[in-house]
Amino acid sequence: MRIAYFSPFPPQHTGIATYSMHLVAELRRIMEVDCYDFGNKDAGTASQHFADFATGGRVSALVDHDAVVYHLGNNPWYHLEIFRTLKQLPGIVVLHDVILYYLMAGGGIRGLIKHFLLNYGFARAAEIKRIVADCPDGDVLRYRHPERYPMVGSIFPYASRIVVHNQHARENLVSLGYTGPIHVVPLLSYPNPAFNPEKISALRRQHRIGDGELVIGCLGFIGPSKRLDKVCEALSRIKNELPFRLLIVGEGEDPTDAIVENGLVDRTIVTRYVPNESFSDYMALTDVLVNLRFPSMGESSATLIQALALGKPCVVTNDASFRDLPDNCVVKIDVGESEVSDLADAITALGVDLDRRASLGAAALRFVESNWSGRRIAHQFQRVIEADIKTRAQEGLKTRARDLEGLGTAGNIVQSRLLSSVPPHLREMLRGLQETRDSALEGQLTKEKVRWAYKFFLNREPESDSVIDEAIARFRGNKDFRNALLSSEEYIRNERDDFWG
Repeated sequence: MRIAYFSPFPPQHTGIATYSMHLVAELRRIMEVDCYDFGNKDAGTASQHFADFATGGRVSALVDHDAVVYHLGNNPWYHLEIFRTLKQLPGIVVLHDVILYYLMAGGGIRGLIKHFLLNYGFARAAEIKRIVADCPDGDVLRYRHPERYPMVGSIFPYASRIVVHNQHARENLVSLGYTGPIHVVPLLSYPNPAFNPEKISALRRQHRIGDGELVIGCLGFIGPSKRLDKVCEALSRIKNELPFRLLIVGEGEDPTDAIVENGLVDRTIVTRYVPNESFSDYMALTDVLVNLRFPSMGESSATLIQALALGKPCVVTNDASFRDLPDNCVVKIDVGESEVSDLADAITALGVDLDRRASLGAAALRFVESNWSGRRIAHQFQRVIEADIKTRAQEGLKTRARDLEGLGTAGNIVQSRLLSSVPPHLREMLRGLQETRDSALEGQLTKEKVRWAYKFFLNREPESDSVIDEAIARFRGNKDFRNALLSSEEYIRNERDDFWG
C-alpha cells in the first residue's frame, strides 16, 4: 500500500510537525509513505524524507497512490496550502483542530468573507463587520473569539473521511453537520530521549533554580486558551507558601504582562521557542506540568502526551478531551469562579507531596504505554486508510452497476472499473479478472464471479463449493446476487464496524 502524506515537518516549529515525524516513522514499517510539505527549507535534503510539493509536486501524480492523507490544523502559515491541495484532490483529513477560523482567515479579509458565507450564509453576513471591528488594526488573524466561528464546514465537501484525536472533537464534527465517516485515533507517544541527570542539573544551575524549588512548567504554544493569566494568578497566591519557579517554554503570545501583574518576575523563566531536543530537556526539568485548555478548539495536546509518557504529574482543565483522561493520571481543574483557587490548591498539594506526584506519574506512564504507543496508533491509521480504499472502490462499483446494466456482477464491475482507476502497481494483481470473463455468460453467475463477489463485498472466501453452487442455482443473475450481498446482515454488520466511526 502506498499513500501520499501532507503535513508540516521539522524544522517547522509546530507540534503537528513533530507528531508527523514520529507517526511517519511508524507508518513506514507497514506501508510506503510519500511525504510532502510546503515551503520547508529542509525538504529533499539527505537528512529528511519529505519533498516540497510547492516546487516539485503535481496533483495529477497523486492518483498513483492508494490514498492521500491531509493534516489540517488552525495555523494558516503551515496548513493553508495543504487545504488548497485537498480542494483539488479530496482525501482523508486528519483534523487537529475542529475550530478552523484562523486557517480560513489566512486568506485575508476576502478569504474570511468567502468561508463565512460558505459556512453561515448571506443571512448572517452582517456579522462579518462585527468580526473585523473586534480585530486589532482590522487584522482578521488577531480575532480573539475563533470558537464562535469554527468554519470547519469548508473542508466537509473534500474529506472522504475525517480522523480526530478525541471523542469530544468527533461529537463537535457531528453537531456541525459532517455526515461522513469519523475515526477517533489518539495522538501517539514519542520515544523518550535518554534521561541525562547531568544535563538537567546543568539547566538548574543555568537558571539558578534552588535545590528545594519546584519547577512548574507551562510548555508548548502560548495562546489565550492556555490560560496563562490564571496560572500566574494562582501562583501569586502561593508564592509565600511554596518555593517554586515558573517555567514557560514556547512561542506565541507575550506572557510578560501576566508575569509582572502577579509579581512573578523573579520566579519565572521564559525561554520562547527552543529546538526539539531542548524542549525535551526542559520537559525533563519540569516537576509539575500545568496544561490548561479552555475554550477547546477540539485539539489534543502533544505536549501533555509527552509529559505523561515521561511520568510527569500534570494539572489539566476538566474539559473536552482532557475530561476523558483517567482521574488517577492527572489532576483536573474546573473552569469557573473557583478555577484560580482550585489551581493554587492543586499545585500546593503536589508540591508538598512527593508520593502523590510519583503515583500520578506512574499511572500516567502505564496509561500511555497501553493506549498511545506508536505501533498501536500506526495500525489504527492503517485500518482507516484501508477502509477509505475499500469505500471508494465500492462506491465506484455500485455507481457503475446502476449506470451500466450489462455490468451486473462484482467480477465484471471490478475488472472494468478498478483496472482503469487503481494505481499501476496494483493493476497486475487484478489483471486476472479479465481472464475469467466469459462474454457469453456476461449476465449469468459463474463460480469465479461468486468467489470475487464474496472477496470484494464480504472480504472473505465462500465457506464451501456447495455455497457457490447454491448461489448459482438460487439467483437469476449477477445483479440479483450483488443486491443480495449488499443487503445481507454480514455486509451491514461490517459497515458498522467501530473503525468506520
